[in-house]
Amino acid sequence: MAIAASNCSERPARGHNSFDALRYIFALAVIFSHSYALQKLADPLQLLTGSYYDLGKLGVTGFFAISGFLVTGSWRRDPSLTRFALARGLRIVPAFLTALLFSTLIAAISTPGALDFLSSPVTWRWVWKNAILIWNEFDTSLPGAFEQNPLPGGANGSLWTLTYELRCYAAVATLGITTILARRFSFFVVVGILILYFFKAVFDSKLAFRLVYYDLYLAFMTGMMIAVVGYRPVLATLGCVALIAALCPAFGISAYHAWFGALQILLAAVIVKLANSPLLSRAIFRSGDYSYGLYVYAFPLQQLVIALLAHRADPLLVCTLTIAATAPIAILSWHLVEGPPLRWMREIATRLPQRRITVVNLSIRATISAPDLFFERWRRGAALVALATGRIRAVDARLDIRKSGDGNVVARR
Repeated sequence: MAIAASNCSERPARGHNSFDALRYIFALAVIFSHSYALQKLADPLQLLTGSYYDLGKLGVTGFFAISGFLVTGSWRRDPSLTRFALARGLRIVPAFLTALLFSTLIAAISTPGALDFLSSPVTWRWVWKNAILIWNEFDTSLPGAFEQNPLPGGANGSLWTLTYELRCYAAVATLGITTILARRFSFFVVVGILILYFFKAVFDSKLAFRLVYYDLYLAFMTGMMIAVVGYRPVLATLGCVALIAALCPAFGISAYHAWFGALQILLAAVIVKLANSPLLSRAIFRSGDYSYGLYVYAFPLQQLVIALLAHRADPLLVCTLTIAATAPIAILSWHLVEGPPLRWMREIATRLPQRRITVVNLSIRATISAPDLFFERWRRGAALVALATGRIRAVDARLDIRKSGDGNVVARR
């Protein structure tokens, strides 16, 4: 069944939503949490929940939920793989590569033998490995960096989430190309598979280390679901996940991590709902989006602040100094590193070919003869192959296929 376009995927106009403001809040929450974590201390939310949740996790969950909603909506408005890949890559990659080099430089400043550190092949192997293999997994530990800190080797512990962000972008493109985003049943099959994998990790102690990654996928999936089918199916999914978690003790299974899936879906849904409201619409900078810069550049500066303050500093002081040091760098990054590629992307987007051939026949709503049915199925398969190879642009049509009075099969939009 094709999914009709949902108003949920339409982002309210800038100034009438809270997306930007929430991104700043989540970036600051991650910085605040890291001010404790980098000194091996528990942040206030960890103390309140018995280490079940922390502010850093909340911030990253918020980023993924918002991203799931906006990126899916972007695909549905413009299902072009070329433009989608360019837009996502130009938003993430320039600042990511700059943050890699920036982290290396800050680590060198804190190292007594800075020149030896910068000339070491180990240092640049870390840079190139993470730059090239970001899709695989990000290595947060840089040998020789911040060796006297409570968390030695931690060059940038924020960038690892970008690996999973990029994988989520690839998932959106894949679901779009294969028309799964346009078919309710197929879409919910994918959602169900992801939830089953989450519970597989919950029930198998050998896979427990993967829960942190599945948590992020659940947050992104929730944002995606809201963009595609709205809030009610998300609440139904939340109820199913909560029911499974509630039944775990009856089978002798600990529900400690099982409830985490329900919590992630609930938080993500609330965050997206709040982001679509004008509640925090005025609490933003009008000249640019500096939240990404705050997120990717803060970690090495926090490590440097801790090193300068003799390693056991007041977390509030570390957080304040880090924000003060990171904010101007984030602003410069937006205007010099992040903004220009996005403006370039907008300019070339209009020059890319606009192919608007639409695939027909997503569902057959009447009984037709076997030869006609075979022909329609063959044409549908050929159209999907053409979509996958980039020869057509969109698959989002719901047609009523019937048999006319003269025996011909006709399609009516």
